[in-house]
Amino acid sequence: MLARATIITIDPTVDIQATIDALGSAGGVVRLGPGTYTLTTTLTIPDGVSLVGSGKSPTTGLPTLLVFTSLTGTTPAILINNGSDIRLADFYLSGRAAGSGNEIDITGNSRRITLERLIVNSSTSGACISMGGAGWVIASQVTGVTTAGAAVGFSTSTASTSINFLNCYANAHSAQGFNIQGTYISLNACASDGNLHGYVIQGAVGVTLNGCGGEGCVKGAVFISNATGVVLNGFRSHANNTGASSYWPSFLLLTGTTGYHTVCSCTDTSPNAATTYSVRPDGLTGDMAESTLSNCNLAKPIESTVFFDPKVSYEDDYVMYDDTIVTY
Repeated sequence: MLARATIITIDPTVDIQATIDALGSAGGVVRLGPGTYTLTTTLTIPDGVSLVGSGKSPTTGLPTLLVFTSLTGTTPAILINNGSDIRLADFYLSGRAAGSGNEIDITGNSRRITLERLIVNSSTSGACISMGGAGWVIASQVTGVTTAGAAVGFSTSTASTSINFLNCYANAHSAQGFNIQGTYISLNACASDGNLHGYVIQGAVGVTLNGCGGEGCVKGAVFISNATGVVLNGFRSHANNTGASSYWPSFLLLTGTTGYHTVCSCTDTSPNAATTYSVRPDGLTGDMAESTLSNCNLAKPIESTVFFDPKVSYEDDYVMYDDTIVTY
């Protein structure tokens, strides 16, 4: 018979780290009752521990608000280092006012990490949620998490693999909403709005964005660089390139050694008037002839490049070619 997990419920008068440490090597659940928890040092979460709040509001942070605004420098708010079977859920994290630390920093070699229904708001020049750092995160899930205000919303490391993002939202980041590296990473029904870049996929293999979108980004919705096997399925790009650049495409920029991508059933609507292209390959050295772009409705043309099997509509024109190299 399986042993029942230890569950400890606390309020803001109780030290969270001391409660976590008291669970010992067996782990367990620390439930944060309603209230504001003001912390001045990093919370370190060991193996087998769940830190679960009572919910959160996007306006007040309550009922469970964790305040780390006094942190500075590179110190993380919450640290998971070489951890496994850890869960963070149902609270609002108010991060630092300045500094470069990641607010939730999952580093070392960590596995089976679950983040659920969190809001992370910060002014850090780092990331709200960093997965992997110099190590890796594997077999992990991020569901219903919102990030805002930092340089980067969500970040995965080069060595990370098998991570799923579901119903996540990145908003108002000065660099990337999602900075995706690694292998076998999926994003489903995610949104990236009002960031410098919506999604940056670099040096990655086997990344899928399914039913995702990007709106109101300063540059483009998606930037793919030195990546292989990226799938964009049912992506919606809307009102991007707010920086009014003639270089940046509103939907998709591809650069470097990149290829074997599939772009299917995507739309690009209402780009900034200065936008020249919806899709732009620039300086590619990979085999773009092995990539496909099909059934897409684009507000602007595709810059001259090579794709197989396009079936694309733009500027009231509809063109279709089968198994033909097409140059626009």
